[in-house]
Amino acid sequence: MVGHLAYCSRTHLGVLLETTSVYINRINMTPLGKPAWAYTTLYRYVRWMYIKLYCRTYSVHGLENVPHKGSVLFVTTHQNNLPDALSLGFATDRRPAFVARADLFKNPKVAVLLRFLKILPMHRADHGRKAITDELPETMHMLRDYLAAGQSCTIMAEGSSAPLRSLRPLKKGWARLVLDAQSIGIQPAVIPVVMEYSDWQDWGPDVRVVFGKPLNLEVDGDTMAVRLNHMNRIAFDAISSLIASDEEIQSWSNAISRKRKWKDLMWKIAGTPFYIGFSVINAPVFWLTKHRVAKHHRVDFKSTLQVGFIGLGTPLWLMLLHLIATFFTTPVNIAFSALITPIIAYIAARTHIAWKKS
Repeated sequence: MVGHLAYCSRTHLGVLLETTSVYINRINMTPLGKPAWAYTTLYRYVRWMYIKLYCRTYSVHGLENVPHKGSVLFVTTHQNNLPDALSLGFATDRRPAFVARADLFKNPKVAVLLRFLKILPMHRADHGRKAITDELPETMHMLRDYLAAGQSCTIMAEGSSAPLRSLRPLKKGWARLVLDAQSIGIQPAVIPVVMEYSDWQDWGPDVRVVFGKPLNLEVDGDTMAVRLNHMNRIAFDAISSLIASDEEIQSWSNAISRKRKWKDLMWKIAGTPFYIGFSVINAPVFWLTKHRVAKHHRVDFKSTLQVGFIGLGTPLWLMLLHLIATFFTTPVNIAFSALITPIIAYIAARTHIAWKKS
């Protein structure tokens, strides 16, 4: 029975993806990323889901270093795949554009959704010569246009994600973008950023985002290669200085656990009945998520799968259940159920985190 329900959930998720992509094609968005109401609605839901349901704690440090207006380029670490983008994207009101692996855009429906979310394709050498010579410049020009319009962009300079608290060599794409912007008279504020997690795998991590001071990138050099290397070294040193060690993160998370001891106890006492009921109702979504997470070999993708499957699958499944319920009860009961569902979801999530993390 559960397998059949999980199949139905995946089927409806595919239908939703196709329907949503068609609808998004009809939404008029300006090329500089000023979103339609649909983007704002989705942004607010995912922000609430991520901060209130997924994270045990979420904190932002160094926000005074981020300009409220003008062009900004965030140069960041990349430890935890999708949560990195969400952690940074919700830390300020700048709502930056992001880049992602170009091969994710091969599916036309997925490409429409990614562009709707202000995510552009980043082409690399292993994507072929044409990708570097023809397609990468297009993305870089679009990012430059964002900066020229006073918007913000993010480049996770390590390239790929890896669950490490030591900085890997930085790619030079961010520095090329800065030089390209400077060539047309744009001087973006380049902000180093680090996203930290107490846990890369399980639901309920402590998350913090740390913004460093804007980089001074006035460098000399006879060639562009020399200037790019100097800029990369400045960024590497600045980001490295913001990264906490494993021991520091463990100590920070333990301190949070001690502070939350009595609060977590209250969640366990008051919230467990709601947690059990919500888990039973959403069993197909949770089973499918657990199954997919268990099959994946990369640690830094497990949180991505959890956020994706539960964050999107749960509302889809609940909408389907409410639709079915219209044949058995009154509209008033359906409306009441729909109103209290987010409250129950919040209680269930906080109770789950209290049991798992205390």
